[in-house]
Amino acid sequence: MLLEVDFAPEELRRELRKIEADLGRVRTADKYAPRTIDLDLSLFGDQVLSGSDYQVPDPELTRLAHLAIPLAELAPEYRHPNLEGTLRQIADRLRPGSKVVRRSDLSEQLNGLLAPRRSRGR
Repeated sequence: MLLEVDFAPEELRRELRKIEADLGRVRTADKYAPRTIDLDLSLFGDQVLSGSDYQVPDPELTRLAHLAIPLAELAPEYRHPNLEGTLRQIADRLRPGSKVVRRSDLSEQLNGLLAPRRSRGR
């Protein structure tokens, strides 16, 4: 999802965690445990950020098709802040053999959860 926000990356990450919880995600010590949804902050404009438990751009963007392909669909000509090349070029390298499938049902649920936040000026 592509968002335009007027607040800091840390605040956006908190909002993403709230949305995950609203959709039934329960975080455990196992970061690879099954989950209903996983929302990550993969890019934040052209900023390069590092926190105690995250990096932006997400370093896995260049090796995981399920990150690169949807981002390339949103902004194919966006240039990765740390690398040569666009999101389209990164996705094209990862696309062969990928099993990425669009989940329209989750998109509709997310839009429903974001609507009240938008009306509060978010």
